[in-house]
Amino acid sequence: MSLQIFSFCTGCGNCISACPEKALNLETEFSHGWGSKKAVLDEERCKDCGTCSPACPHEAIG
Repeated sequence: MSLQIFSFCTGCGNCISACPEKALNLETEFSHGWGSKKAVLDEERCKDCGTCSPACPHEAIG
């Protein structure tokens, strides 16, 4: 897979809605006692179509 989700993902969910393979979901990451949602890629489901990338308003998928 060439797609990756960068650390500045805000967890907005736009990529999840855009993905035709349902290869993305939101998970909570904890850091310093705080939790934040981040998109996580299921590499087995991902077909590397790139549909998710332009859906991200923060360009966090590349």
